[in-house]
Amino acid sequence: MMRCVIYLCAGILLAGLNAVAATDSVDVTDRMQLADGLFRRNLFDLAAREYATLAETPDVPALDDVLFRLGECCRRLKKLPEAEAAYKRLVESFPESRNALRARLQRALILMESGGSSLDGAVTEFTKLSEASMPAEVRAAALYHGGETLEKLKRPDEALARYEVLVKEYVDTDYGMYAGLRKAWLLTRRNTAEDRRRALGIYLDLAHKAKDVKVVEEASYFAAQVSLLDGRHEESANLFLTLRTKFPNSPRVTESALPAAWANYHAGRYKEGSELLDRVIGHAQHPDREEILYVKANCLRQLEQRADAVAMYTRQLSEFPNGKLAPPAQYERLSTLYSDGKYQEVLDAAAQTIAPLPEYADNIYWMSAESAVAVQKVEAAVQNYRMLVDKCPESPFVKDALYRLGWLLQKQETWESAAAWFQQVAERFPKDPLASKALYAAGVCRSRLGQSEAALRDWTALLTQYPESEEVAETLYQKAMEELRAKNPRAAGATLDERTRRFPDDARKAEVLYWRAAVARQTGDRVEAEKLFRACLAASPPKEFERESMLDLGLLLQEDGRKEEAAKIFQALLDAPITERIGPDRLAWLAEFQLGQKRLDAAAKAANALLALKPDKGWVQTAWALLGRVHRAKEERDPAIHAFKEALASGASTAYGAEAALRLGELLMQAGSFDEAANYFNDAAARASTPELLGLRVHAYMGLARNAEAKGDEDAALRYYMSVGILFNDATLVPEALHKAAILLDKLGRGQEAQAMREELKARYPDSPLSRQGSTQTETQSREEKGGA
Repeated sequence: MMRCVIYLCAGILLAGLNAVAATDSVDVTDRMQLADGLFRRNLFDLAAREYATLAETPDVPALDDVLFRLGECCRRLKKLPEAEAAYKRLVESFPESRNALRARLQRALILMESGGSSLDGAVTEFTKLSEASMPAEVRAAALYHGGETLEKLKRPDEALARYEVLVKEYVDTDYGMYAGLRKAWLLTRRNTAEDRRRALGIYLDLAHKAKDVKVVEEASYFAAQVSLLDGRHEESANLFLTLRTKFPNSPRVTESALPAAWANYHAGRYKEGSELLDRVIGHAQHPDREEILYVKANCLRQLEQRADAVAMYTRQLSEFPNGKLAPPAQYERLSTLYSDGKYQEVLDAAAQTIAPLPEYADNIYWMSAESAVAVQKVEAAVQNYRMLVDKCPESPFVKDALYRLGWLLQKQETWESAAAWFQQVAERFPKDPLASKALYAAGVCRSRLGQSEAALRDWTALLTQYPESEEVAETLYQKAMEELRAKNPRAAGATLDERTRRFPDDARKAEVLYWRAAVARQTGDRVEAEKLFRACLAASPPKEFERESMLDLGLLLQEDGRKEEAAKIFQALLDAPITERIGPDRLAWLAEFQLGQKRLDAAAKAANALLALKPDKGWVQTAWALLGRVHRAKEERDPAIHAFKEALASGASTAYGAEAALRLGELLMQAGSFDEAANYFNDAAARASTPELLGLRVHAYMGLARNAEAKGDEDAALRYYMSVGILFNDATLVPEALHKAAILLDKLGRGQEAQAMREELKARYPDSPLSRQGSTQTETQSREEKGGA
């Protein structure tokens, strides 16, 4: 409203003045006052008209002032040619005027703003005005703007020289302070550590000492940026914090959100970094949006807010699928999912990464492989381990990938391939601790293949090359076992003696004594064998070796012609008060022996005597299992069930426990208690989990199958019959299981699967009567189908 009034008054005044003769001196004075009034009110367009009229009026007083103000009006109205002409006329007409230097300075500024070819002229004029003889305010302005012009001309060293003069001689002026900012900026552009150090010093000095608040703000901002550039993240984060504290409403605070977040992230201040990005994360059109989302996701990941981090990475990849930060975001998202145990999601995300960048490839393959292992997708694991080995041969993960390939294939019983991968570990990384482990595992695989010579070669290499490795003790043991399987007992004896010498009291002591006794027995040293068997029993062996030692000792006595005598002696002592001195081992052997001789009452008496000793739970389980056998042999179902249940109630985990559970399942199935029987069959299978009890385990699965069939649950029966057929290789039970599975599949209308069962039966057990029966049935079905067609 006020501006409108001013314009109106000016128009009326001009109209009145135009009616007066221009030559009147009073009129000229009034026109000058009018022009100056308009100028002071920033009405430069109106003022310029008056000054232009005055400039053309003959003998106008203070023409140099008129020309200078005319130039100022035109400059501010962006009428640069007219402004330059006014300044030029002033300088040429009134070289001694107090306005001449200012006009020259403004002419130079116009040339600078015009750019292009005018810049050289601007530099020339600024150089003249920068001489030491010039007034301080002119010289300071010329030095500063001359520096700006030289920057535009890509002559930074010359510009820097001018700024250095300003910083030195005009440090407390505005030009001096702003020159400091420009000097520091140019130093950072040189991209050397020393120049950045100097720049940071200037910025910090200005931030603490500058009188101009804007200079303080800018210096604080750029100091933080330089610190970040030089990797001084803690310092940078603190400087950005100072900027936010001193100038909370500054646009620089929002501008610096991303670099400040980076500084805090690298300084370990993930919470602060995340919160800083909240200022700009809602700006969908922000030029650095991809980077903002990426840093935000990284901060969330470091704060263990993994679900939020994954969501942020996903958001970034959705908005910028081909962005420069897409590869690291894909990798970090995978890494976060992997750390969070989201293994299937890792595999899903990795499947979308068609060709990972080399710097991330090995990590991606490794995480994918490990995730596949976790979710039991062996093929995917093998594939990713192999891709890691093939595509990233220099990766530090290669060694572990090779070993895990062997380990996975060993679990799959793919012995040949597993051995080959283990061999690669030993050959390519001979100085790594995994080399000895790999050689040991390679030997195990080759042993399972029946490649005795190759297995012994691997183990011998291990013992020779890695005599102090932690695998030596187990390698000596397995080497002896292989030598026994190769029917080389003397070599096995020497290996076992070496093991005893080096590891006399380790966990396998009793087992070694047992096998050494077995070697002595094989080589005809019966006295030594008996001594070693007894030493084994004295060494508190595992239950299975304890039973074996007792059995072998009994057999040794039997072979010496003393079995019946020993049995009679032990049987006679059962009624004496010295039963405890017989020991639980001999009592158990005695019961077993008497059962074998079908002396059921004698066996029961020995087993009860064993129970009366109140031995440890392993022997309690043995005694009750033996009693169960006695009652079962007598067809005393209820006492047998009771005995076997007592065996399980002992809480021990011996082979007798597995047997007791199996027999209970059979007895209860016969009694029609199918649900209870199934529980015991399952228990038997769980207890028979070691290779030594594989026979009991297959019977337990077969029991589950028969029990389910008897109960009328054909689906469950089919599942168990197929489990027996797939998991085991028992020449008696597996043919029956495959045969039964085929029959049930036929009943369920799944003829194609039934046919597959019969073909597998024929392929695996061609001599089985059930195989021939299955072939006949298949041929009959085939003829019927043809006839029907």
